[in-house]
Formats: sequence, C-alpha cells, structure tokens
Amino acid sequence: MGHRRAAWGSLDLGSPGAAGVSAALDKASLRGALGTVAGDNTIMIAAESPEAAVEVERAIDRLRRR
Repeated sequence: MGHRRAAWGSLDLGSPGAAGVSAALDKASLRGALGTVAGDNTIMIAAESPEAAVEVERAIDRLRRR
C-alpha cells in the first residue's frame, strides 16, 4: 500500500459563518478535495496532494468571483 502526500489549506472568512461555507464547499465536490473542517470563522480544506491543493485553491477563487 502506497503513501499519500496529502495537503491542506485554510480560508479565513473574517467573520462567523464558516460552517455554512464549509458545507457548501463539501457539497460542491471540488476535484482533489478530501473534505473540510470548520471553526467559527476559519475553514481547513484537506486535499489529495500538494498539486490537488493548488487546483482546489483555483476552484475556490473561481467560486468567489461569481
């Protein structure tokens, strides 16, 4: 069984509400994202690999511009 190189990133929303945003990101099924964990105003996003983390970040940036 091989080892995975997972990666993670975080989003700071600046105000409470991370749980709703985290749920929306999970529902969006972003390619390469393994899942999210929400605090009060911060979300941790786990990705399959460092390369996938870059793609997840780009996908979130596209969603933010909508």
